[in-house]
Amino acid sequence: AIGLRNSEAKYRDTFLPYILPQNLLHWLKTSIGEAQVPTAGFIYRGALSGHELQSRAIQFFADVNDASLQFDPAWPTLTALDARLLVDDGQAFVRAYSGQLYNTAVEGAAVHVLPQSKGISVHVNARARGYAQDGLRVLRETPLHKAIGNTMDSWHMPQGLLTAGLQLQIPLGGADVPQQEDVRIALYDTQLRMDELRLQFNAIQGEIRYDHNTGLQAPALAATLFDKPVQVAISSKQDKRGQTTLQIDGQGSANARDIASWSNLQPLQLLAGQ
Repeated sequence: AIGLRNSEAKYRDTFLPYILPQNLLHWLKTSIGEAQVPTAGFIYRGALSGHELQSRAIQFFADVNDASLQFDPAWPTLTALDARLLVDDGQAFVRAYSGQLYNTAVEGAAVHVLPQSKGISVHVNARARGYAQDGLRVLRETPLHKAIGNTMDSWHMPQGLLTAGLQLQIPLGGADVPQQEDVRIALYDTQLRMDELRLQFNAIQGEIRYDHNTGLQAPALAATLFDKPVQVAISSKQDKRGQTTLQIDGQGSANARDIASWSNLQPLQLLAGQ
């Protein structure tokens, strides 16, 4: 057994045993960035020579402060993490107590790395509270963008708050497990600008969810448009060619002059009322 105090993550390679599965060893070396390590420890039980892998037990733990964790290169790095890392033979666990995703506070996260017959799988469960714009970034700056399409690329959420939950299963190194994503974003008093449509929704309340089986769904958003209450539903549809489009349905009332001004249709200028 070896103990360590007041160190830094850059020395982790010294304490990570080379006999760990290579995919796990690579993940540990590349996913954990700079961090302060107030305490760490390593335990090895077994023979010091020979190839009796089944009789060996390897455990490593580290408490890390102000750490960065990139659990997968396609997903944003978690920063400012206070967490505990545990390696138990071929598995790894990261339990984060606090951190940041973009500018949003991570209130808790668990990352579990499991060995597979080939490669490894990374399982992420996290919850966060912060800014609506960061939720939009998750939908368009991660692998979800490929599934959702380009419609959201010109959307902006300059104000508003969110709470979010994230569950991921990510195969690495050729692991034969399906990739799965489940993202839930609850919006509060959010403004949404759709520049290409010249529309601005205000005071949005409701949940947006992406699931790998059903796509993007937001069946019951409440908002205001043209200063009038409106109910909005968003869903994603995929055609036979694999192209994804977003369908936006709204129900409410509006002043005829506002509709005429927005649409630039001259005949509507003759209308009045709601």
